[in-house]
Amino acid sequence: MIPQVSGNPRLSAANNCFSAKQVVKASMALQFQVMRRRLILLVAAAVLISALAVWSSVRAAATRKRETGYSLALKAYSEALHPGMTRKDIEDYLRSRKTQFRSELGPVGGRPESQWADLVKIGEEPAFFCGKAHVYVAFEFSPAYDFRLRIDSDVLQRIEIIRVGCPALG
Repeated sequence: MIPQVSGNPRLSAANNCFSAKQVVKASMALQFQVMRRRLILLVAAAVLISALAVWSSVRAAATRKRETGYSLALKAYSEALHPGMTRKDIEDYLRSRKTQFRSELGPVGGRPESQWADLVKIGEEPAFFCGKAHVYVAFEFSPAYDFRLRIDSDVLQRIEIIRVGCPALG
């Protein structure tokens, strides 16, 4: 039985029908809004994932480029300077090419023992948390007498790339 509104059965049936149509329309509009929001979220997620992929690719390419430069610098020094040469020979070579270097006593290249090394800065790497890390070619010397003394007759033991400072990420 259909409820009556103001005593007129036709008006009551028309109101019920109109209400049902409004409910269906409102329901469809709500479903459309939900689908639209989901679509927007999916598009936003796809854009974010794409941006991260591009950023990662650019970052990896920059890292490869830096590493290639470091390897070329190490190769050039390794071809010109060999283990067994004296500190004086190494430093004279660097000075003749107006290459700035510094000498440092301490554990070099991750080894626990202290030794002298001449460091030539060849680059910097971005570090996420603390700025940058410095990259050096390290000329590591075996002491001729006492490891605490830095003397011209110390002998070149090895040449390698080291990073000093904040560890780089990536």
